[in-house]
Amino acid sequence: MNRVVLLACVWILSGCATGTTIMTSRESSRERPVIACEKVLVYFQYPPFADEVAIITESAGGKGQKATDKAIRKLKERAGKIGANGIVVQDTQQHRGVIVYGAWIIPTDELTISARAIYVP
Repeated sequence: MNRVVLLACVWILSGCATGTTIMTSRESSRERPVIACEKVLVYFQYPPFADEVAIITESAGGKGQKATDKAIRKLKERAGKIGANGIVVQDTQQHRGVIVYGAWIIPTDELTISARAIYVP
């Protein structure tokens, strides 16, 4: 029984991280169509003529390349939903913590990536 409760807690807490979107576009009244995640490009510096749409943040449980890939995928999905066709990666942070359940201590890792959602004509 204790293992079931423990696993349920870990499962619930690992899915609690949510992303954020702060709209920054001056053209907020003009909505762009949704763009498929696969068509959203990742940049590490602003391309010429890029229009910033929003500041976005996403998290993924774990560490290493797998967590990075998951967070980038989630950023691309979030950007596509607001009509951005690119993201400019700004910051990455690795967070460590623990979940305490009775005598059990479970270490956790979470990667958070912040980016600017952009539209490149």
